[in-house]
Amino acid sequence: MSKQRTTDREPKLTTHITKGSRTEGNIKTSDNVRIDGEFIGNLEITGKLVTGEGSYIRGNVSAIDIIIGGKIEGDITGVWSTTIQTSGVLKGDLTTEELIIESGATFDGSCSMVSGEVKPDKKELVLQQA
Repeated sequence: MSKQRTTDREPKLTTHITKGSRTEGNIKTSDNVRIDGEFIGNLEITGKLVTGEGSYIRGNVSAIDIIIGGKIEGDITGVWSTTIQTSGVLKGDLTTEELIIESGATFDGSCSMVSGEVKPDKKELVLQQA
């Protein structure tokens, strides 16, 4: 059973890269992010990341919760949970506390399961559970 966790502030979806668009650069935000288009660069999110079917990310990703419906090429850290949906493809290493891989999903890399503390890119991120 998936653990239900909340942060002090439940961020709303405020960043959306739409289907058909291509964005390059780095994003650092405390809000939720949805990507349906193409993103080249690194993402550091203290909210939730959702990638839609047909989306593409090339770069490293760190987020509290990650739902992969598209393709990601790069290393990712899903602090609390990572879900790779049926349409999802992950090519890279993964660090997470909870991993769900749906039937038909593709995962090509290594996985490190951690509990309570994750250190993405040598920057310490310590969870404070509510």
